Amino acid sequence: MSKKSSQATASAFGWIFKSSAGLYLLLDHIEDAVSIKMEGKKQDIEITLDNNTIIYAQAKSVENINDEKNNRKKLISALASLSKCTKSVAKLIYISNIINPLDSDIPKHYIYSRMPFSSFLIPDQQTIAKLLTEIDDGANFQTAKFELVTFKFTGEDDKQRYSEVLSKTKEFLAKTDVSEGKAQAVLDEWKNLLMN
Repeated sequence: MSKKSSQATASAFGWIFKSSAGLYLLLDHIEDAVSIKMEGKKQDIEITLDNNTIIYAQAKSVENINDEKNNRKKLISALASLSKCTKSVAKLIYISNIINPLDSDIPKHYIYSRMPFSSFLIPDQQTIAKLLTEIDDGANFQTAKFELVTFKFTGEDDKQRYSEVLSKTKEFLAKTDVSEGKAQAVLDEWKNLLMN
């Protein structure tokens, strides 16, 4: 019984992370975005841009930030899924809260950052290339459009868990006529929309 309960909890956390990752990416591309789909036809997150290209993203998370046992498995899963996206691609993004999402020997290089494939460490580029040879459709993977996005999403309470998404919301609101004091209300409304 407890196993089922923990799976349900992990599944709920995964969905909460995924919707937060969608918001995080949307705010990065808000000026060019036309629409966002959560659980789209091809990927976890699909953001259509005004030039009719699409940002496809796979979101992978861990509830316990110290959990590293499935880093490689999650990376392979993300690459396999993103490999299926070959048309109208603006970007292919692996977005995560995992401290070492590439299962790198030098994980500090990737902590809480946005990084294109060309900025990955050479051994990690080689690892990705090798993994792609072992994946169906891996030969179609567009590494030039591949990005890794990691952000802090951890903690027991919403204030701590959503701190980075709230910060990004405040940055966005600072460019608009809406006061920064409304950031939490705006973020709550967006979370509710994406959760549905």
